[in-house]
Amino acid sequence: MQCVHNQQKPLCAACRETLKSQAIGSTVFHLLVYVGLFIGGYKWNFMEGDGFPDGRLASGYILMAIVSGWQFLNSVVGWHLVQGELTTWAIYYVLKLLLSVIIGFFTAPFTILWNLIKLIRFLIRR
Repeated sequence: MQCVHNQQKPLCAACRETLKSQAIGSTVFHLLVYVGLFIGGYKWNFMEGDGFPDGRLASGYILMAIVSGWQFLNSVVGWHLVQGELTTWAIYYVLKLLLSVIIGFFTAPFTILWNLIKLIRFLIRR
């Protein structure tokens, strides 16, 4: 029975190409968001301080880490909030954002590298 679950679903060539182009688009989108947030944080420089000379780099990295943590959480935790009151949704997204900042601080280099590897694999298989 285990061999049945390990097999991929048969897809026609058109559906396979559609899924592949959607995956490439998603990967490129995330990479562009990382670059844009890093540049935005670098220019904004909200981590500037007297004792912190690398505030621009840290500002860019922290903004980029938020998206990395969010992407990591979405890939690891498969569930999403589907119903609830407005207060429940607000608490859910605030907690997820805070957790994304913490997790993203550690996962950002790996998440970005993984997106680059996925993009290269997609482009090689074309």
